Amino acid sequence: MHWIARVAVFVCVAAPSWAQESRASIVGRVTDSTGAVVPGVTVTATNKSTNVAVRVKSNEQGNYQILFINPGIYRVTTEMPGFKSFERDNIELRINDRVGLDIVIEVGDVAEKIEVTASTPLLETTTANVGTVVDNRNIAELPIPHGSVRSLFYLLNGAVLAGGSYSIAPKFQDPSRPASSSWLTFNGSPVGSTEFTLDGVPNTQTANSDFGSAISNQPPADAIQELKLETTYDASVGHTSGTHVNMIIRSGTNDLHGSAYFFYRDPAFYANTFFGNRAGQERADFNYKRGGGSFSGPIRIPGVYNGSDRTFFMYAYEIMDEATQGYAFVGTVPTMDARKGDFSWLLNLGPQYQLYDPFTTKPAPNGRFSRQPIPGNIIPASRHDPIALKAMQYWPEPNIPGRPDGTNNYALQNQPAPNRYQNHVLRLDHMLTEKHRTYARWVNYFKKEGPYRNYLRNIASGRLFNAQPYNVVLDDTYMATPNLVIDMRYGYQRFQSVSIFPSQGFDLSTLGFPQALIDQLSFRNPAAISFPSIAPSGVQPLQGEGGSNAQGDDIHSAFVDVNRPTRNHALRFGAEARIYRKNYYNFGYATPRFVFGGYTNGPLDNSPGSPGQGQGMAAFLLGQPSSGMVDRNDSYALKNSTYGIYIQDDWRVTPMLTVTMGLRYEYMGPMTERFDRTVRGFDPAAQLPIAAQALANYAANPIPEVPVSAFQVSGGVTFAGVGNQPRTLYQADKWNFMPRVGFAYNLFSNTVFRGGYGIYFLDPGIVSRFGPYQYGYSQTTPLIPTLDNGVTFRANLANPFPDGIQEPPGNGEGAMTYVGRGVSVFDTGLRNPYLQRWNLNVQHLLPGNIVFETGYAGSRSTRLRISRSIDSMPVEYLSTLPTRDQARIDRLGSQVSNPFYPLLPGTSLAARNVSVSQLLLPYPPFTSISMTSSQGYSWYHSWQTRIERRFANGFSFQLGYTFAKMMEAVTYLNAGDPMPYRTVSPNDRPHHVGISGIYELPFGKGRRLLANAPAPLRTLVDGWQVGVVMNSWSGSPLSFGDIIFSGDIKDIPLPKGQRTVERWFNIGAGFERAPAKQLAYHRFAGPLYYSGIRADGTDTWDISLMKYTNLRENLKLQIRAEAFNAFNHPNFTAPNTSVTSSAFGTVTGESTFTRQIQFGVKLLF
Repeated sequence: MHWIARVAVFVCVAAPSWAQESRASIVGRVTDSTGAVVPGVTVTATNKSTNVAVRVKSNEQGNYQILFINPGIYRVTTEMPGFKSFERDNIELRINDRVGLDIVIEVGDVAEKIEVTASTPLLETTTANVGTVVDNRNIAELPIPHGSVRSLFYLLNGAVLAGGSYSIAPKFQDPSRPASSSWLTFNGSPVGSTEFTLDGVPNTQTANSDFGSAISNQPPADAIQELKLETTYDASVGHTSGTHVNMIIRSGTNDLHGSAYFFYRDPAFYANTFFGNRAGQERADFNYKRGGGSFSGPIRIPGVYNGSDRTFFMYAYEIMDEATQGYAFVGTVPTMDARKGDFSWLLNLGPQYQLYDPFTTKPAPNGRFSRQPIPGNIIPASRHDPIALKAMQYWPEPNIPGRPDGTNNYALQNQPAPNRYQNHVLRLDHMLTEKHRTYARWVNYFKKEGPYRNYLRNIASGRLFNAQPYNVVLDDTYMATPNLVIDMRYGYQRFQSVSIFPSQGFDLSTLGFPQALIDQLSFRNPAAISFPSIAPSGVQPLQGEGGSNAQGDDIHSAFVDVNRPTRNHALRFGAEARIYRKNYYNFGYATPRFVFGGYTNGPLDNSPGSPGQGQGMAAFLLGQPSSGMVDRNDSYALKNSTYGIYIQDDWRVTPMLTVTMGLRYEYMGPMTERFDRTVRGFDPAAQLPIAAQALANYAANPIPEVPVSAFQVSGGVTFAGVGNQPRTLYQADKWNFMPRVGFAYNLFSNTVFRGGYGIYFLDPGIVSRFGPYQYGYSQTTPLIPTLDNGVTFRANLANPFPDGIQEPPGNGEGAMTYVGRGVSVFDTGLRNPYLQRWNLNVQHLLPGNIVFETGYAGSRSTRLRISRSIDSMPVEYLSTLPTRDQARIDRLGSQVSNPFYPLLPGTSLAARNVSVSQLLLPYPPFTSISMTSSQGYSWYHSWQTRIERRFANGFSFQLGYTFAKMMEAVTYLNAGDPMPYRTVSPNDRPHHVGISGIYELPFGKGRRLLANAPAPLRTLVDGWQVGVVMNSWSGSPLSFGDIIFSGDIKDIPLPKGQRTVERWFNIGAGFERAPAKQLAYHRFAGPLYYSGIRADGTDTWDISLMKYTNLRENLKLQIRAEAFNAFNHPNFTAPNTSVTSSAFGTVTGESTFTRQIQFGVKLLF
């Protein structure tokens, strides 16, 4: 039988269970007063808000399990002839809780009752899983920007901001920007590998994320019952690195409940930025309004149907209209003199600022080319390119003094980006019978944003973005017998978005481009034309964003779960199937991209370039680009499927010890493209039709380093579904077995010792964001300005593609596809990445119902997918000298006869000459070949402490502290290195503190103070409370690259009291900063990141003040004021670490927003 068929048979016959489950359970043992187990006892758990009851019976060992019940407050009772009934009230169940509740019953009449008034068990005595729950009250009342529960993820132990402090800024926490959740990593997991679920089904998208999987739908806070982040050792959980974030939508109850709210922010209550204050700029102008509400209860149709105790609904709606504050931006625009072609002022800074005339290039000794200086660094107006002059108008004028070389002369304090969003949530719950329950839920939001990142404040910058995701779940739970529970669940997740430029449809003739070029660009898709990308070196580019795109993700998921306890074992089996689809179309540079700055250096072609903006702007004014491109892209439609099965046994060895053991297997199907429009791999032995002529050309002009007999002209890409190639983009790795084990030992009545170990395979398919590569189906036409190193120029700003724009040939060129260029391919034999995770901790219940938890957590990721060059110059040709090796640079960069001329027209190897370094590559017909490799790995160690007090007697709090170290090997120091370099991770944050809490002020009715005050005063002081959310992280380690440093590394960091934005570290510690002395063709030995030299950390305090007023019975008014970043603490971006930059060692930006004060009103009934 075919392998997949065998898996399918197993899936069908397996008795499956709790994959990504969000509901709670109560488990325990029933004994009599002598300690003997009592089988056959009916145990009932009743939800106090819906009156829905679930009944089970204890088995022959006295054990019982009440499964798949919604979080809430429960009453547990027992019935057994000959025994008194038992009742324990007000048991709080939270998301995915597995509460241990042992019951002792006494001999007597069943009509007699034993009432137990103890509080909810707070210690986790039956599971090794480590997690944190944020309950409904904290979600509703803590100061969280935009009401987005995602911002509470940052409080959790082990959380790291992979995107820097940006992701904690209020802008990136709003529910219309869920993609920033991909910036989070937990407990050393690879970035983007966290599984996000909503009511137990995938809530994940990659279409708009930056690093991997991210949240797709973020429901309003009023719709969410709870959320939980958990490191689990349960074999039922897959598709994750072991960290799982689950949100659950609240259901309706027997009582009608509702809310209506409105929140508002005004510019008058925003603080100015740190750099805005320094520059004397006004505060940003913007607006923010958010409103919504919810309504829930039983479904009743008078005279037709009464759904009390049976059928419930919940609907929530939210709308937001804002123009976000945006970040303070500091960049470089052309100076007023530069706009006129006058760069003479740069010569006052030194001879290194001399500019050279590209049109004076001529051959020089040793294979080099020389150029003449531009007299006085002034370009006459008669030589100014007319297209350049018109495009120049789209750069705003400098508005701050900037640096002497003209950099950092433009600051934008006010860049509001319009953002409109609305969200709908509907949930229906129905109890068919006492043994049969079902629910359905739908979430959908709409978003329209932009232009954002509009740094130039015109159509030549910024983007527009629209999105409409939705998420659906259908669930059915059936109790076949008191000890056999079946749950079936289907989920569908859709994320679709469109991102375009504000200049979409731009008329290129207004810039002076010739009609013949415009006609070529408009041939396939006139709507794709926008303002061209113009990028002079040293200057903020015009239209610097990537291409417009339209994209969509689909995830279909199905689960079949069965629980069958037997004796002391809670045996569970499970099966799960998912189908991932991704449709994507990116215009790319459908309008040309022009890069300037490669031909104004001198006196030789390999001389260091002029710092600052002079080199790029001079080339721009002369209309001579150094490179560029135009794209003709195709769409793609990817699909991959995964299937998982598992067995899990939670074994209650003794009343004090529970051992969990599980094994999960997943088949992760490789990706396919619906129409096979993709490259599959690289065949190093592929024969090229140009080989004979290229070899003959080389034999006529060989280089000493490579004998004629060793020069290879072979290798080419392979296509999916073509020839003998399968349709899949890589082979399936079928060895994905995941053992997991854990224990919980109730050492004392108030102390639990717990630990676990598990293996987790990461999905290598669509969610990994690798590929596809569509060479041939998508075609890039490069801008090739010269074939003779600038002696003559064939392409310029007005005529960038003299040979025409190449149309995609599909797979018709076979192995010759993209020869003469760089390609990226899959290693078709990739193994799946996996992660090992372990922990050992102790939980202790302190007086006052405070849970104290502390312990060690670690992980190791193996076979991480990284990009590796297989066509790089062997490292033995690189210099190992500690200083600039000019002889080596001259040799490797020298121009020699190109053996591929004129065989590869319209490519990067079309010129008559080529560098020696190109001929030293393993595959010289290609400029580069990158292959997806499985050589990456990382490891993580931490000590984590958590203190939690659930709300009681007027306050609650949660404190978490993580002390951690994260290392990784995911980067090759030199492209030709055989293995990636081990280094401290850029995501290493040694310290993280997260604090949250709510405190009701002790004034008014029922309080310690002013309880008997006169009614007007009591009304005034009653109902006040304060909420706090605080986060603090260490900064990320810095990297300087391959530099010359002659000092002591210990002298680089400055004491905290000496660090300023002008001098973040000691730039005089021994850095070689002269451009002419920098390394090139050098073998880098590290270090890559410096653990002792770090960027600014992140410290934020969000504080709320809130008052409840009872208007009448069951009707409350809430008024609140919230301050985000309440103390207006500036958190800075990383300093400039480019040693040749005039801004080296300085900080020019802030990574979080300034203080924002928000006012709100909310009506609850």
